[in-house]
Amino acid sequence: MEEPGLPPLDVTEFDSSLGYAAGNVVSTTTDMICFFNAMITGSLLPPAQHRRMWTTVSTEGGYWMPYARYGLGVFEFDEQVTGGLALRGVGGSLWGSYFFVVGTRDGRHTVAVYTNTEWKSWDLMFKVVEAEFGVSVGA
Repeated sequence: MEEPGLPPLDVTEFDSSLGYAAGNVVSTTTDMICFFNAMITGSLLPPAQHRRMWTTVSTEGGYWMPYARYGLGVFEFDEQVTGGLALRGVGGSLWGSYFFVVGTRDGRHTVAVYTNTEWKSWDLMFKVVEAEFGVSVGA
């Protein structure tokens, strides 16, 4: 666990390929918003692959994110929890790094967060979603 007040950690030489799907990719939040919006609007993949990626199963009762459904590396919040607002997302965490993007299905409203801490709970994401989209997740 990291303690407050630690100096920044230079990870420019960090090999993130240890995270398998991370693919050793280093990107900005702006790049990730652009990529994510292509993922959610259907402009990244052919239609059949797009549908397959977003064919989701419930995560309720499991050990992963509550109030959500999971697809092929992506998630969407349960619309009953978000008051009917369709929100999709993607995210991940690796040593000293936590990132997520959440947005509307049409790609017109998207938020990305990167922090130099590791995932410890869903609270940060849920609070950002509430602040950005005005819907309460997890409450």
